[in-house]
Amino acid sequence: MRSMIVNSSSPLLLMNRMREYGYSGITLLDIHTRSIRNHLRAMRRKRMSNFEWRLSGMSSVSFAPEEYVSIAFELATEKGTEAAFRAAVGRAYYVCFLLVHLYTQTPRVRDVHKTVIKQLLDDDYVTLANALNHMRELREVADYQLTPQNPDHADWEQNWMIVRRDVDRILPEIRALLGRSTPS
Repeated sequence: MRSMIVNSSSPLLLMNRMREYGYSGITLLDIHTRSIRNHLRAMRRKRMSNFEWRLSGMSSVSFAPEEYVSIAFELATEKGTEAAFRAAVGRAYYVCFLLVHLYTQTPRVRDVHKTVIKQLLDDDYVTLANALNHMRELREVADYQLTPQNPDHADWEQNWMIVRRDVDRILPEIRALLGRSTPS
């Protein structure tokens, strides 16, 4: 297998470049999983405390929610069907929800999703709360309405593009929250 040098911040471009160089069977999930592994190794080298490790977004639990980003992008770009766009909307929402839930440390209650959003509003993160709430609404339409009640939600490619834009915009803010101390 040939060696290659790639300077790309886009996982999709990297995946395509790797395929061009003969790395067959490579997926976005493989690329993202490798970046998570590298992040974990870097965190271990820094010898962070358990508290800092948890706040970094890469908690000691067995699942890193940001893995959903790759899955969402892969579904939407490779499949391009209504089912794929609906699933991508859900995965993208859960990336943001799970990380914000880690920040708020809201107890698991019946309406935990709305409770987490309310906590963001209480902490004065209005823009983040509004974006997360809109993503939650689209996720609920994707999961529970075969025919969307609101005609504005009927175009799933457009819904995906809206959610993708929101994820690109709020994920850095969520990561910044995880770097701060948790709310009281």
